[in-house]
Amino acid sequence: MSTPDDAHDAVEDRREQAKAAKVQTQIDGDKRKIVAAMAKFSNGETAKVIRGRAGISGERFNVIIASLLEDGAVVETQLTKPNRKAAYDGYKLAE
Repeated sequence: MSTPDDAHDAVEDRREQAKAAKVQTQIDGDKRKIVAAMAKFSNGETAKVIRGRAGISGERFNVIIASLLEDGAVVETQLTKPNRKAAYDGYKLAE
């Protein structure tokens, strides 16, 4: 026999599972957006440019790029641009 507390706990568990699934869906979508944006830059690009092209906020971008680096899908690189002699830190898709 279920008690009201058991029923409440079951509802809370389902809510938490639904929230976790929604977050995971958002993360997966953000990963796809970032990879698609990076595919346009074969030599790599700065985080700011990739973030802008993907349309993802700074904090979400930082979490996703760290995950992609950990997965080995993305690597860090140095970029030289005409407006600056020193290299910029950037990212590119792993080969």
